[in-house]
Amino acid sequence: MGDNEYGGRISHSVSQMEKDELSGMSPEVIGTYIARIAQKNNCAPICVAGVKYKILRFLCKILPCTLRGKIVGSIYAK
Repeated sequence: MGDNEYGGRISHSVSQMEKDELSGMSPEVIGTYIARIAQKNNCAPICVAGVKYKILRFLCKILPCTLRGKIVGSIYAK
């Protein structure tokens, strides 16, 4: 199976992930963030970094499963 069978969604998803990696936080910032989380005793089961992903995590808590899937799909599987 290739990208054509999925209407180009594979290449779009990979492109979005590469964009996130290139424009992401510096290793120092994310390392400090992860270290702070690791030192907490009452850490939430899922921790995310970056405004876009924090908003997405919040929406995933309050929205129905089908709508969450559509939102994630709109980011990675256009």
